[in-house]
Amino acid sequence: LLPLNIPHTQIIGEQDETISIRHVQDFVADSRQAGDTQVELILLPDVGHFEIVAVRDGAWQVVKEAL
Repeated sequence: LLPLNIPHTQIIGEQDETISIRHVQDFVADSRQAGDTQVELILLPDVGHFEIVAVRDGAWQVVKEAL
């Protein structure tokens, strides 16, 4: 599946218990190794899995800016 050959940003909360941060970090590293050059990883401190998509949560602002 890699490289994706498009810019992509991975956003994850450091308190996420649903998706492993290590999994996302490995995906970003693998993307770069495969040749993707516009890959960004944003780690949000004190944020869990669902806060990222909760529009009333402060983490949502980070997601909006990344879009």
